[in-house]
Amino acid sequence: MYARRHGRAPAHHGVSPVVSRGRPGVARSGIGCTGPVSDGLAILERPLRYGSVGDEVLWAEHYQPLGSAAADVLVDVHGGAFSSGNRFAGQRYCRRLARAGFPVLSIEFRHGPDHKHPAALEDIARAVRFCRDGGLGFAPGRVGLIGSSSGGHLVALTALEPTEQGADIDCEADFVVALWPVSNPAARYQYLLSRQLETAEMLDGWDPFRLAEGHRGYFVSQMQMLTASLQDVLVRGTFRRLPPLLIVQPELDRNVPVFMSQTFHGAYRHAGGNVQYRLYPGVGHGFAAAETDQTDNCLADIVAFIRCMAPVAGTG
Repeated sequence: MYARRHGRAPAHHGVSPVVSRGRPGVARSGIGCTGPVSDGLAILERPLRYGSVGDEVLWAEHYQPLGSAAADVLVDVHGGAFSSGNRFAGQRYCRRLARAGFPVLSIEFRHGPDHKHPAALEDIARAVRFCRDGGLGFAPGRVGLIGSSSGGHLVALTALEPTEQGADIDCEADFVVALWPVSNPAARYQYLLSRQLETAEMLDGWDPFRLAEGHRGYFVSQMQMLTASLQDVLVRGTFRRLPPLLIVQPELDRNVPVFMSQTFHGAYRHAGGNVQYRLYPGVGHGFAAAETDQTDNCLADIVAFIRCMAPVAGTG
């Protein structure tokens, strides 16, 4: 059994937000580590069973670099307003990260409306333990979490409050990448309700009704949404860990307004965490699912962040 416990290190404060602009067609990173972002490794993709709950099998997609792979592993958690989506939602950026040398395990997990909070957190912790226990065929050096939208919230909350179930194997994340995260489910839910007052012409195809229904499908109440708010956890001081965090925020995001990620960034810094915040102009929610210049910039920032991360801050 592969088990590793992290020591506690002093807190390190992050730097000010950086807007990622770049030049057209050129991938660059605003994070202060150097080195090219390799994108040429061949990868092996395969379905993998990482656990089960009762009769329900938990599947994942494993993206394994062939050749010179990094010792760091990423567990990817998809979005879907807490109640939909699948492990292939982030396939494009998972493949890019694997080609850059990072093994990725993109997981299916229990979500609404069939399962309630905190079922998803338990499955994310299960996936981290699976990786640490050699489930990918090797013992990783570090295990990080990456999640998009509601998945960004779930990975950050799992990292802040790691569960002790099955504590013989460590489920603590070494770092977190939160892509356009729904960091405050209660505030996002109220935002969605307010947008429902707008006309169909004003919404222009955007559906706040579906997103709000997703919240109600996973959380049993608005109070539970509030207690699951990352900002609330940080202000209350109930977190157990503060791993290095990268927040990725599109400027034109209607699903997750910019102010939400900015308050998350501020709360994380105030709590003593090492946090990087990147704002990407001209793109909207989920932009890294398409091949754009800003996707290239975003992937360069993620790779640089992983390479130059600082120690983890903890409370005990």
